[in-house]
Amino acid sequence: WWINSPFFIEYLKSITGLKEFKLLNLNVSKFSAGSFTLLTDTKFNSDELVLTFTMCFDEWDGEVGGSEHYIVDGKDAVLTCPVRNNCLMLVYKDRSTTSFIKMISKRCKSSFYVIRASYECE
Repeated sequence: WWINSPFFIEYLKSITGLKEFKLLNLNVSKFSAGSFTLLTDTKFNSDELVLTFTMCFDEWDGEVGGSEHYIVDGKDAVLTCPVRNNCLMLVYKDRSTTSFIKMISKRCKSSFYVIRASYECE
């Protein structure tokens, strides 16, 4: 996978200024009506760089949900990332930050896919 290639890791280092990267997790998910993720109380052992690539095949209506919300210590969202087609997002999160995907309304007629990679970083 290109997500863990030496070339891409060097690219991430050059655009973030971070020194070391180790791929922790890689997953592909499909989100559609009724989909969501849960906010967990899992504490991580390291800071992470989260790479999210979103693909929609129809126009996405933000009113139906699907946005990703980053939370620090279980309080209000510090960052909200709406669904955007063909979008690559990088989010640096420390040990106290977690995230969830807001539930997608049953009115939704479309879907989107997410490739998400988490890197341990220093």
